[in-house]
Amino acid sequence: DTGSSMAFRLLARQPELLETFRSARTPEEAAAALEAIRGTMEAAVDRQLALQRLFDPAVDTAATLLAGKLGISPDEAKAQVKLALKNIDERITIHDFRLVRGQTHTNLVFDISAPYEIKLTDRELKARAVQEIVAVNEAFNPVITIDRR
Repeated sequence: DTGSSMAFRLLARQPELLETFRSARTPEEAAAALEAIRGTMEAAVDRQLALQRLFDPAVDTAATLLAGKLGISPDEAKAQVKLALKNIDERITIHDFRLVRGQTHTNLVFDISAPYEIKLTDRELKARAVQEIVAVNEAFNPVITIDRR
């Protein structure tokens, strides 16, 4: 977002700020109106920067890299996934397992083979599997296909 586009959006949402400036009769009134606009702009920029810091993936990436969580072997990752899935149901198995490393996370691409007797829907099973796997290693990004047997 450019500063000017943010300023235009801000003034569009708060037209009274611009109107106060336009209706100023003295240099002091104009300066006070500009100061109000500047203060509002600074607050908006501060909010935007806070949101960027909150959701900035670079911060998460640095923490993950520092923790050494991307240096795992495919066999270790597969073993961790199998163990995590046992928390859902002992009968769940996996196949076609691939590990794809990226800069910010490690994709774990695999199929889950689950018996029909597991009462979770495929969507629920996938969500629960992702939850269990990410709890083991937050750098993992599971990409799962569900097969029923």
